[in-house]
Amino acid sequence: MRALLLSALALILVIPGCKEDTEPVTAVEPTLEDLVIQNCHITKDAADAFAAQNGSYPAEVSELQPFLPNGEMLTNPFTDEVTEPWDGVASSPGWTGYQPIRTTTEVVGYNITGFGEFDIIIVITFDSRNP
Repeated sequence: MRALLLSALALILVIPGCKEDTEPVTAVEPTLEDLVIQNCHITKDAADAFAAQNGSYPAEVSELQPFLPNGEMLTNPFTDEVTEPWDGVASSPGWTGYQPIRTTTEVVGYNITGFGEFDIIIVITFDSRNP
């Protein structure tokens, strides 16, 4: 039985056509658009964390900022300036926009937009009335 098990392991380890000294896989650098999308998702996570703590979503970016990583605004990947997110719709390269969705009495969700090199590339919408 032991000999059979060792033979089976030897067959598993020796696979025809595979080399032991394969080249390492290199990481692909994210594009500027990838970084805008990442900023949008970070903004979403911050808005959700704010809501979990406060019971409603932030009415403006200044309320959102403490929930961003290290409590700091995010870097615009096109300008390398620490300016993101903005209040409103993203309308220039690298911008991340935050817009609250309001009822007459509270903020119930958000629209988050990300602007790539030429146009809006991502929209994240959440309305707690329609999850």
